[in-house]
Amino acid sequence: MSAPSIISLRNLTMGYGDKPVLRGIDLDVEPGCVLGYIGPNGAGKTTTVKILIGMLSGFGGQASVCGYDVAAQPLEVKRRIGYVPESAALYEALTPVEYLRFIGRLYDLTDAETNRRAGAFSAALGGLHYLLTGLPLLVPLMIPVVLLVAAALYLVYARIPWTALEQ
Repeated sequence: MSAPSIISLRNLTMGYGDKPVLRGIDLDVEPGCVLGYIGPNGAGKTTTVKILIGMLSGFGGQASVCGYDVAAQPLEVKRRIGYVPESAALYEALTPVEYLRFIGRLYDLTDAETNRRAGAFSAALGGLHYLLTGLPLLVPLMIPVVLLVAAALYLVYARIPWTALEQ
């Protein structure tokens, strides 16, 4: 038996008032797949993502993440995702390690487990772990790195084959 799709959408529909935005989307993203979800403004990209992460309800069709139904099992879905929005609220007084521990605690991880996962992820990206020491988050170039590591705390645990990403 094969693993369930990481993301599965069946006849996904959503509208705002009289304006339909999603019109019967069907999509499967298999484990190990990298997907670029592109389209013009207003095509429904953000709406789809907000449905998948549990920020929008009232949609039609079915949406699941790692085999968990987005509408019926939202907590299970949220335990398995990492999301980096366009503008994330970073607590500027926190160091990168403190921020990652904060995110880890949201996922009920111990500090040791958060450190292990963040270290594994940053090491897989070529040793970026040295950036995660006591520097404040005010360094603008560092913010995307910290957000990426924070979003990947669960993904590292899933043991994604990072060598495939290097090629």
